[in-house]
Amino acid sequence: MPNPGNFGELPCESACLHALRRHCAAIVVLIAIAVFYIATIRQGNTWGDDFALYIRHAQNIAAGKPYADTGYIYNPAVPIYGPPTYPPIFPLLLAPVYHFAGLNFWAMKCEQVMCFVLALLVIYLCLVQYTSPANASLVIALVGFNPNFWAAKDNVLSDLPFVFFFWLALLLASRASRSYSWALGLGTIFYVTAGTRTIGVTIVAAFLLHEFRLHRKITAFALLPVPICAALLAAQSRVIASGQGSYFDLFHPTVASVIGNFLAYTRALATFWMGNSKTALTFVILAITTALAILGVYAHAKRRPELVEISLVLYLAAVIIWPGRPGIRLLYPVIPFYVYLVVAGGSLLSSHLAKSRARAVATAVLLLLLGTGYLIAYRNNNWQAIAETDGLASFNDLCRRVQVSTHDHDVFLCRRPRALTLFVRRSAAVYDTGSDANLWRFAEQIHASYLLCNRREAQDIDFLLPFIARSKSKLDLVYHNSDFELYRILSYAAQQTQATTTSTSTVLK
Repeated sequence: MPNPGNFGELPCESACLHALRRHCAAIVVLIAIAVFYIATIRQGNTWGDDFALYIRHAQNIAAGKPYADTGYIYNPAVPIYGPPTYPPIFPLLLAPVYHFAGLNFWAMKCEQVMCFVLALLVIYLCLVQYTSPANASLVIALVGFNPNFWAAKDNVLSDLPFVFFFWLALLLASRASRSYSWALGLGTIFYVTAGTRTIGVTIVAAFLLHEFRLHRKITAFALLPVPICAALLAAQSRVIASGQGSYFDLFHPTVASVIGNFLAYTRALATFWMGNSKTALTFVILAITTALAILGVYAHAKRRPELVEISLVLYLAAVIIWPGRPGIRLLYPVIPFYVYLVVAGGSLLSSHLAKSRARAVATAVLLLLLGTGYLIAYRNNNWQAIAETDGLASFNDLCRRVQVSTHDHDVFLCRRPRALTLFVRRSAAVYDTGSDANLWRFAEQIHASYLLCNRREAQDIDFLLPFIARSKSKLDLVYHNSDFELYRILSYAAQQTQATTTSTSTVLK
């Protein structure tokens, strides 16, 4: 009989200890990534001002104001710049941070880090269905310490939260029991994925396709999440609708654009290992990883395609079809599986080495090579404050002047209008580079008061400065510093025959 005074090891404790030992490497990797990311958060934000619109939406949610009331004026002639509203899930994540910490970018970037670490955890749990915990830990280490993702944590964007929700939806859908409660949960997580980034709807199509592959029909269980997701998306559309344009203003794919996207994203993926460095080592690493990925495809092809593979293929197809090329950002959800294929290819190759010492040496050489590439990419990165928008003294000075020297109802035309709506709370729109007449026509339509030129922006240098030179009689310089020039618009007339208006304002000192 067991000794009543000695309870021994409880079964649940034994299971927990076993799981802890089995996944210990992954836990250490996740903690190290979180510490490294938080310790290296950079001040400032880039000129790409998508972050500003997300935060303006979050401010409206926190204040109980209309979601679309951001001050950003959509220009239908420039749909590629961005729609009038963004999907609401990421702003919902930002809203509590703004409510408690205000416009605190460090806190918002910490939230980005948390989302990414959770994404890596979910990716690990998905991958251990395919490979060993050691290999899955290596995958999340290679992804987590990659310089591209490290840089992404300093952008307050939906990229990293989307990776988390996308892979969480894959994990839950692949492990779901066939019950009504699970169907409700899947419909909700499908919506959350699409509500973070619209392209997330591809996971619904992948789910239905996977169900059809398994059962040769679309079962009642498979159909239930679809109307739930659709109803939530319809409700979202009614709540955040701005009555203006949308992402679909961009959707005009052509054969040329699809081919161009395929080539562009292939080049973008090639920058994953060493950034934009173009040395002999770059091509060696690229050749080795490509060969290993092909071997990984061969090794993985022995399995039947599951939901993960189907979802990633459909997602990648949608990315390639969709016009516009924001670089490696849109590939973030796919990259973990690509890295898994590289690791799987390496495992397959090393398994053919007879001696364990040879396998260890081969693995060490590969990791040393990849680590060297990472170190070179990190060395080429700037670890200081991002010298753009609020990380640039001249921009901050401009914002102060705009706040004290213009009125709340004034409207601005510039290259980065959403940044102005965030930092100075003025309405703003992007200008059209099609022609002078189009610019003036749109300026009159929105009753623009000011035109802002940024000498750090290539588009402003190439188009706006010559435009200003051609339109001196209609513009009055009211402020300038080393990087910015602010002009009051005196006349909307596009024709040179209109009478010249004499300026009575003075340049602010």
